[in-house]
Amino acid sequence: MGEWQTRARGGLQALLLAVGCLAGAGHTQTAPQPALTGTFIQPTAETSNWHQNDWSTLFEHFRQLRLKHIVVQWTAFDDQVFFDSETYRAVPNPPLEHILRLADELNMDVLVGLAHDSEYWDKIKRPPALLEVYFGRRRVAAQALIRELAAQLRKHPSFAGWYLCDEIDDVNWRTPERRSVLHAYLRGLTDDIRRVDTKGKVAISGFSNAALSPGGLAAFWDELLRAASIDILLFQDGVGAEKLQLTELPIYLDALQPLFQDNPRELRVVVELFQQIPAADGEFRAVPAPLERISRQLHVASRYTTRPMAFSVPDYMNPSHGAEQTSLFNSYLRNLEPAP
Repeated sequence: MGEWQTRARGGLQALLLAVGCLAGAGHTQTAPQPALTGTFIQPTAETSNWHQNDWSTLFEHFRQLRLKHIVVQWTAFDDQVFFDSETYRAVPNPPLEHILRLADELNMDVLVGLAHDSEYWDKIKRPPALLEVYFGRRRVAAQALIRELAAQLRKHPSFAGWYLCDEIDDVNWRTPERRSVLHAYLRGLTDDIRRVDTKGKVAISGFSNAALSPGGLAAFWDELLRAASIDILLFQDGVGAEKLQLTELPIYLDALQPLFQDNPRELRVVVELFQQIPAADGEFRAVPAPLERISRQLHVASRYTTRPMAFSVPDYMNPSHGAEQTSLFNSYLRNLEPAP
């Protein structure tokens, strides 16, 4: 989901590997895995070719998988807009209304993302003064988007809140000056949302490149969540993109978990269903991961959240997408714990 960063771990890697092996031992494909409770949906140019029946089929798969929570990762991507709009030029067959209507029917809840900038990862490397200008422009654009979306979203009982789709890593915000600019931007977006919607939750996602120690990462997120008044952290496990090893993940989640105790904030762990593969052009390429690995990820995630989320069922566990996705869908269902 985020930008790939290589990193050397040295002695820390060995320590985390030893501890993580003990924490994750014993989970195999033959043992029933805990259930995913939700998934991200990424609207794309491809999904703009889908019609109502395609979305209905996808949500029937969601029902079979017992999913209850949806995150629409964005409603705009550069100049593509994925909802019916009086202001912006929407893609053919904009999907947001289909998603919300089907979620209403299945008693699901939906977090709705704002606008994604494909140059985000390059632009956030700018010096703090230029970064502040960039974020200022994004906030102004977001204000108009929020106002138009709010009028549509409040009609749907499935609408549960908002998703800030600027993903946060642990590399680009190391200095106090850069963190201050980031906090002001996110707090501004949250304030803009709450001016038009006092009930919806505000969520954000992030991941670790193991660039900070577990304690350092927890301190970073504690400061950010307080400064920006954000309700939900969707923490990507990083296993599919090889940002964190599965054996490292519990150490970081152990450090993060206390931030969500004795307060209304919520931690949801995002289980990556893919395995990233090399690509000569530098573009992101991935295939569905083996169920054995996903089951181990779920066992870890379920120790820290009651709402493990997938990234993502439509892309990697959707029987409509091909043989590998169908195989993972069927094997996941066979291996699923019985419903309570």
